[in-house]
Amino acid sequence: THHTEHLGSGSNNNGNQFNSSFAFERLHSSLTKSLVFFVHLTAKFPLVIIFLIIVLYV
Repeated sequence: THHTEHLGSGSNNNGNQFNSSFAFERLHSSLTKSLVFFVHLTAKFPLVIIFLIIVLYV
């Protein structure tokens, strides 16, 4: 019985690590998607980006 209790607590720890890892993966995926979206947006509208840079620096 002691072995099964130890096994149960071990799986619980792994579950917590998995949850934090999953949250990190979700955050990383979200950042990657936003970065890709931004790159596609700037690739489609380079003149708009140049205009914004000029406006910000003036």
